[in-house]
Amino acid sequence: MIDNSLNPLVSVIIPVYNVEQFLERCIQSLICQSYKNIELIFVDDGSPDHCDRIIDYYKEKDERIIAIHKENQGVSAARNDGLRKASGKYIMFVDGDDYVEPDYVEYFLNLIRKSNCEMAISSAFFNANNISQNEDYTAIVDAEEIIKGIYLGSIGVAVWNKIYSKKVLEKSALHFNENFWFAEGMLFNIMYLQRISKVVIGNRKVYHVVENMESATRKFRLESWLCGLKSMEFQRDHWEKVTPDIQMAWEYHYRRYAESILSGLIQTHSLEEKNTIANKCIQALKSNLRIPLQVDISIWQKNAALCLAINPELVLSKTYEFGHCQTTKDRIDLFFIKLINKIPVGIKKIVLRPVENYYNKHYKPYYFTRGLL
Repeated sequence: MIDNSLNPLVSVIIPVYNVEQFLERCIQSLICQSYKNIELIFVDDGSPDHCDRIIDYYKEKDERIIAIHKENQGVSAARNDGLRKASGKYIMFVDGDDYVEPDYVEYFLNLIRKSNCEMAISSAFFNANNISQNEDYTAIVDAEEIIKGIYLGSIGVAVWNKIYSKKVLEKSALHFNENFWFAEGMLFNIMYLQRISKVVIGNRKVYHVVENMESATRKFRLESWLCGLKSMEFQRDHWEKVTPDIQMAWEYHYRRYAESILSGLIQTHSLEEKNTIANKCIQALKSNLRIPLQVDISIWQKNAALCLAINPELVLSKTYEFGHCQTTKDRIDLFFIKLINKIPVGIKKIVLRPVENYYNKHYKPYYFTRGLL
């Protein structure tokens, strides 16, 4: 395949492990891309099912497919094997249980071409609860803003909603840290963003996230979340670009890890067994409430943080009881209103005054003006 400035080769790396029931749809969505100058690098990470046969079957049908079969070493090692094999000017990643729109590669490549940036991001994707397409827009922002957005949750941490320059990766000798199998994508993105200045963002959905409960990222495993905490600490210790906003956003994300871990322990009925870890999470959520009140997050996220500071176990166990509410946001909002209304008037004034002042300054005071609190 010929690679030139008008028609650059794009390498798409797909780590594969135990996704037999999803893999064919993933492969078919990639071989049918509107942009044809691609190589598809499937890394079979010692998958125990028949993924190897499926990959080899399609390899015989499409010369753009490269198959790597190896012993299981985890997703970071698998992606690194793909990076070593990649010949493209640009690098993209897809998870083996997901699939993409026909213009997945073309969309990201066009963002790069029009902006002359070294990274492009789509801020949205399809999932089971979000199937409508967005009105597209594009914006060019500083890399530091993307780092902050990743920590605050407004930019996805995954590697599959982005495109990377191989030149930047090679110049920085950047790869996935194989000590981390959870939050490894966040770490890779943060390290990449440290080495560039501008990023282009689009809003079109071209990626489908499939609900696979066996996926390492979609099933609670305490050891994985603890690995994620270590990844975050590694990021903090290796920043080259850091601002007060990034530092505070990082602290907010670290706090959210405590919330996720405690929630997982509650859902898996492991609170007593993991009492020491649970208590550390509870303490983290009750302390330093200034962080979620000061960072740039939505009013309902601030509501959730306040609820968690009052009684983390109660909030995380009870919010799921409001089954008639369609979203987590609705459940947290309703719980927040009910919880605050049970607080004695004197204490309520003390608790709410700084929050109300902050909301009145920065947000439309929805709850207060309607007499809900």
